[in-house]
Amino acid sequence: MRMPSLQQARARQDENAFYDFYQKEYEGVVRYVMRAGACLHDAEYAAQEAFLTMWNLMTRGRWSAVRFPGAYVRMSALNQYRADAKREQRLRVFPLTQPDHDLGIVVPGPEDLTLATLTAVDMLRSLDPDCQEVFLLYQDGYKQHEIAEVLGLSPIRVKNLLSRSRRTLRVRAHELGLGATQRP
Repeated sequence: MRMPSLQQARARQDENAFYDFYQKEYEGVVRYVMRAGACLHDAEYAAQEAFLTMWNLMTRGRWSAVRFPGAYVRMSALNQYRADAKREQRLRVFPLTQPDHDLGIVVPGPEDLTLATLTAVDMLRSLDPDCQEVFLLYQDGYKQHEIAEVLGLSPIRVKNLLSRSRRTLRVRAHELGLGATQRP
């Protein structure tokens, strides 16, 4: 019986680590892209493409070079979604009110989206891309210094972008009459 080589054992260990990573992160990556405005189908496609990118890194022996793989795969998925949306010249827009049935408009996306979810997605879309990336990573549990490292920004810049994000969301909530009683 032939003994597996050290290289084969290492490859099997990396494959197992990748599989565990995929199981742990996939749903979070899909949610992350959906919060940026994608429908479920587009978010899943972008997530799958991002995980393929990670798989390619793993097969080339560069898996361990990624310091924050969860953030890396999220950013890769978001960039994939944005590239696809730009290429197709569309970003899905979910109306906040029921469309006029005479127009024959069908609201795209998952059937279970509620008005509150649509409003939240609309509010997140009101952020500029830099604020959106920082805010979504922060909402996924990454600390400010980790976001700074992942995005190649200074910690002060991340703090300022988070502050601007909160301010923009507070103003948007006030505009929508969502009970934002604090300063707009």
